[in-house]
Amino acid sequence: MSSKHCNWFKIEDMDSRLPTAIALFNSKEFYACHDCLEDIWHDAPISDRPFYQGLLQIAVGLYHWQNANYRGAMSLIGSGISNLRHFQPEHFQVDVSHLIQVSHAIYQHLPHQQPPQGDADFPVITQLQDTTGIR
Repeated sequence: MSSKHCNWFKIEDMDSRLPTAIALFNSKEFYACHDCLEDIWHDAPISDRPFYQGLLQIAVGLYHWQNANYRGAMSLIGSGISNLRHFQPEHFQVDVSHLIQVSHAIYQHLPHQQPPQGDADFPVITQLQDTTGIR
């Protein structure tokens, strides 16, 4: 029997620490983002853990990329993308499809061992607006 992830949720089910984690990610403070997401992941319901784990893995992968650990970056970004695929197109107001797209572009360049050239090389987590409270 296969199960398909259902990503309908109420906004109030979103962990209140997620905006902080997103702000850290978007500020390129990937190690601090990792710490925040790890706390959220430990407290999250089982069904949401792959979402938080995927964000965490991409954050740590980007941290490794910043520090020229291309093998570690490739492994973690690839795993993060895999974990997030089930949550497309969005989850908890995060544009998961966009994050996957920009992370995949970085993933494809990692075998060339190119360091980031500046802030523009790093993805940002885009948050979508939700006016209904239910997606």
